[in-house]
Amino acid sequence: MANADRKRPEIILAGVMTDDLFSAWPFASKVLEPALDRGETLEDLLTKLYRKEAQLWMIYDNGEQVAAVVTEIFPDNNGQVCNIWAVGGTGINRWIGYLDTIEQWAKANGCSAVIIEKTRKGLQRLLRDYKVTHVTLGKDI
Repeated sequence: MANADRKRPEIILAGVMTDDLFSAWPFASKVLEPALDRGETLEDLLTKLYRKEAQLWMIYDNGEQVAAVVTEIFPDNNGQVCNIWAVGGTGINRWIGYLDTIEQWAKANGCSAVIIEKTRKGLQRLLRDYKVTHVTLGKDI
């Protein structure tokens, strides 16, 4: 089969409108629950989404839901910042390059930066144009 005949994978990263949360929530809650920190609950997350204090993004790979991302916009010393604070699902190597959709949305909504406040160190290898600005240390007691 020639290269031109091969079907290119189609990755879509799309924001979920408030009216569509009900249909997106079963998948999103399943993949996002492990990404929540102690004290954060799915109920709290859903409340933030309905109050428009946070935004839900779904990632589709050839029409199949594979991941979900939650963002929030908050004030910073330099204006507003978009924080990616929960990511869950599969196939991150295939869709991580599509975060520019969130970056463009954040810029259009007055943000001067996109940050990923809580993440694993290995994500830095995938996001080469992001830089480490802070480190969080923790200890279970």
